[in-house]
Amino acid sequence: MGRWFWVVDRFVGYAEGVWILHNGSS
Repeated sequence: MGRWFWVVDRFVGYAEGVWILHNGSS
């Protein structure tokens, strides 16, 4: 169970970073 949470948290964090980069919020 802990593994899934880690994978999801890691994926969400990565997706958020990419989204911000694509949005180019200045």
